[in-house]
Amino acid sequence: MWDRARDRLGIDKDSPPEKRVQFRDLRALGATDAAKAGKKMDEIQARLTHTSAKTSEIYIKEVIAEVSDMDMPLPWREQL
Repeated sequence: MWDRARDRLGIDKDSPPEKRVQFRDLRALGATDAAKAGKKMDEIQARLTHTSAKTSEIYIKEVIAEVSDMDMPLPWREQL
């Protein structure tokens, strides 16, 4: 089914690399979206059915910044 869907879109092995889509790309997108949504690594790991969290981390394509709870005034805002 996956190959048929790509064929219908006109994407094949001769398409430029930036247009080719593989099933693992969708897995990576799902893992990245889950991480952005705040899901814990063990949940993402279970979804991907990986035995190692390190393997799951490979699928997360963007660095998810840790959120700081440090309260600092912004330099461009007037102090109240």
